[in-house]
Amino acid sequence: MKISGSERFMAALGYLAFLFIVPVKLRRDSMFVQFHARQGGVLFGLWIVLLLVLFIGLLFAGGAGIVPTILLSVMFVATVLYFLMALIGLLKVALGERYRMPVVADVALLLRL
Repeated sequence: MKISGSERFMAALGYLAFLFIVPVKLRRDSMFVQFHARQGGVLFGLWIVLLLVLFIGLLFAGGAGIVPTILLSVMFVATVLYFLMALIGLLKVALGERYRMPVVADVALLLRL
């Protein structure tokens, strides 16, 4: 199956943070675009929720100590993993492949956007 350049562009938007909503709404006819846009949206959503939970934990943890250091470290690791997974998604879009990210793809298939 040949994937056009415009489909690849729209699918790539799916991995660029909150821009995932653009291909979800504009390219309902393309399964390739929908797959990647939804997967990118779930990836972004999971990252935001995790950062929010960690930030709230950081607020309750107080000033200096081991707990805030651990929470900040987890935030950093989560951010690096998010960008790494988004980069992998972008690479797979460029190659015209449908790569199912563990957990993320399963959640994305359940969504009705």
